[in-house]
Amino acid sequence: MAGPVDARFVARWDFDPAARARRPLQPLGGAEGSNLFANDLWPSKDQRGFAKAPSGDQRIDLAQSVFRQRPGEARRRSAGGVHCPVTLPCWLQFMSSFPLGRLPADACAAYHMIRMIQSVLPPRKARKAGRGRRPVLGPAARATALLEWYDAHRRDLPWRASPGARPDPYAVWLSEIMLQQTTVATVRRYYRKFLARWPTVDALAAAPLDDVLADWAGLGYYARARNLHACAVRVVRDHAGQFPRDETALRQLPGVGPYTAAAIAAIAFDQPCVAVDGNVERVMARLHLIDIPPRQASALVRGRTQEMAPATRPGDFAQALMDLGATVCTPRAPDCPDCPLAYACKAYQQGVQDHYPVREKKVAKPNRRGAIFIVVHDGRAFLQRRPLRGLFGGMSAFPASPFTRDVEPQTQMHHAPCAARWRQIATLSHVFTHFRLEAAVFIAHIGSRHKFLEDCPSGRWVDCAQLTVEGLPTLMRNAAAAAGLIGD
Repeated sequence: MAGPVDARFVARWDFDPAARARRPLQPLGGAEGSNLFANDLWPSKDQRGFAKAPSGDQRIDLAQSVFRQRPGEARRRSAGGVHCPVTLPCWLQFMSSFPLGRLPADACAAYHMIRMIQSVLPPRKARKAGRGRRPVLGPAARATALLEWYDAHRRDLPWRASPGARPDPYAVWLSEIMLQQTTVATVRRYYRKFLARWPTVDALAAAPLDDVLADWAGLGYYARARNLHACAVRVVRDHAGQFPRDETALRQLPGVGPYTAAAIAAIAFDQPCVAVDGNVERVMARLHLIDIPPRQASALVRGRTQEMAPATRPGDFAQALMDLGATVCTPRAPDCPDCPLAYACKAYQQGVQDHYPVREKKVAKPNRRGAIFIVVHDGRAFLQRRPLRGLFGGMSAFPASPFTRDVEPQTQMHHAPCAARWRQIATLSHVFTHFRLEAAVFIAHIGSRHKFLEDCPSGRWVDCAQLTVEGLPTLMRNAAAAAGLIGD
């Protein structure tokens, strides 16, 4: 009969959380604190199903290598048990190495097994102080881990200052305005072009609005271009060409909202501000398992981010969260094993990171119909300036029907700029923020005696060869391409 084994040496095993709820194996016999025998360590009840089929008679020395495989974190279940950092896969492999799946009955073998288990435990002092488990780090330690990761993996962006260098507020502001609703890949080339043409806020403020709008064409959300120019004018006029350092003062500038103001204050001036964008919302939702859609949980997300913000390096902290969300904690297929916050991420621990942040039910975008009219005379096309408010505000465009409502095909010709032989050449699909547009493209060539040349509404004739540099909105450029006025 196997000899008794002191209960204080009995290992408490942790299971994989994705496979089973965490709890210690239940011995077949013996009570907590009493003597247990080697065979009593066999799993009981529903846990029997975890063991694999026997794989032959192997020496207990094999367990030495099994138990040293990537130790996991064990939890103390009671004051009488000791911790063994072994997870379910190790237990299964170890158990399957014995005939009939039973632990050796020999007391000497059991003793050596217990001694081997002890060899992988932390020192007694460490067990007494920390119970052999890694402490759950608080917000400050998480920030430290994040900044260490950022120092090693920061993205190389054209508007980002080198480590140790002081950021240029103008560069930070320009990039943040461009990055609103636009990807980094798209912004890169526009940013370089803007900075080369207008290297300072004074140069941008002195530029004609038409030139700014032309260079902005293709970035979309054209109200940003108008606000960009207006903001530059305001900074030069009211702040002597220097951006305010205070977040509140920054929010008074045209086109600068809460996020942009916080980002500029933190990154450019190292102010203790929390900048919360989509990347940060996603990181915090997974880290804290926030079961509310980001739009409704903005205050909670901001509070969690503020709680984690370090006392130093607020600019690097803001950029670190952005980089983490953009490169690791991505919307789809996040790279959790490489995340510096994985150990503290509740969504990752439960294997539900793909379900966060909670998505709001998408509302289908309404469909609208409209028309674009291209008038051509003597190799020139007629353009109008769009109203400052509304779609393509302040930009040059071909005459068109209203896009604020659905215009049925039978009534589209009512919006033609003049009477002519109109010919439909294409139908373009374009997605705006709040609706989808199906735009019919019409073209008409008029002669030198046409009344439209004398009575045409406010607008201008532009050589068709110059349309490529005119800075037309994407929809209008596609219309010109469909008409063969410019290349695709």
